[in-house]
Amino acid sequence: MRKLINKYSILAVVTCFGLGAGSGLADTTLFAEDTGFRIAKYRAPVPESPPGVAAIDVARVMQERSANAVLIDVRPVKIFEINEDGTWIVPEPVKTIPGAVWLPGIGLGEIEDWAGSYMETSLQQIVRAGETVIVFCRIDCWHSWNAVQRIAALGYEVRWFDGGVEAWEDAGGTLVASTPWPVMR
Repeated sequence: MRKLINKYSILAVVTCFGLGAGSGLADTTLFAEDTGFRIAKYRAPVPESPPGVAAIDVARVMQERSANAVLIDVRPVKIFEINEDGTWIVPEPVKTIPGAVWLPGIGLGEIEDWAGSYMETSLQQIVRAGETVIVFCRIDCWHSWNAVQRIAALGYEVRWFDGGVEAWEDAGGTLVASTPWPVMR
């Protein structure tokens, strides 16, 4: 079993719990200079759509979901392990939109090489030609804002569902248990 607990996993824990300034930890820069991606304090209001990507609401997600779209949940995991067979071990269950694929780790502002490869390989396996990718997380979470730009840069047609799982539930949608898409070697 290979553990993948690294500085980005720890950064995700620190930022998802709002630790930082005022908590005894040094404040960090919020955005990467080279990419513009949010790299700290991920749970915060997101003021606008990512550059070049359309934000969509629940009604549009439902419409596109029933047509030709793949939903990608990019919520992070605090601590995880990945087995030799590529399956993830996560301590907390996650519920997501029915039919969505969970790709944790790809929404951090700075990702390691393995996470970039994981994203690219997974999308090649999941998305067929002509399908639109709808990326989401939670409301007020920058993981989806970051990830949707990475996915668009790979050439996929993408939409950003900024309301995430909360907006889905508020509209009467159900959530189902999910496990992360396996890491292929």
